[in-house]
Amino acid sequence: MDHNNGNEVSPTVDSYEVLVDDNFHYMDEDERYSAGVFQTYGEALRHAKRIVDKSLHELHETGKSADDLIASYVLFGQDPWIRPTPQGMERFSARAYAPQLAHEIVSGSTDQSSG
Repeated sequence: MDHNNGNEVSPTVDSYEVLVDDNFHYMDEDERYSAGVFQTYGEALRHAKRIVDKSLHELHETGKSADDLIASYVLFGQDPWIRPTPQGMERFSARAYAPQLAHEIVSGSTDQSSG
C-alpha cells in the first residue's frame, strides 16, 4: 500500500500520527484507523512497532515457521504507518520490520511485552 500521502514535512510539524491499515482489507481506506497522535516521531515509531508486535503474536501458532508467520502477517496483520515522516528519515515500513520480529518470535527470543 502506498503511504506517501501526507509524508511531506514542514518545519512546523509538532505531532506524528500512527495510522493503521488492515492487510486483510488491502487498499480499503474505510478500514484505516488512527492509533494515536504523538509529540515525537520516536514515540510514534515505538507505538507502530508495538502494533506490529501484537499483530504477529496474535497470528503466531506453535510450530509455525517464521516464513509462515510472515505470510500470515502479510495477509491478515495490522499495517501501521506514521504521518508525516521527518525529513531525512526513512519511512517506517511495518512489512520491512515484521520479518525480523517474526524470526525472534518463532525462536522464542521475544514475548508480547517487548517492543
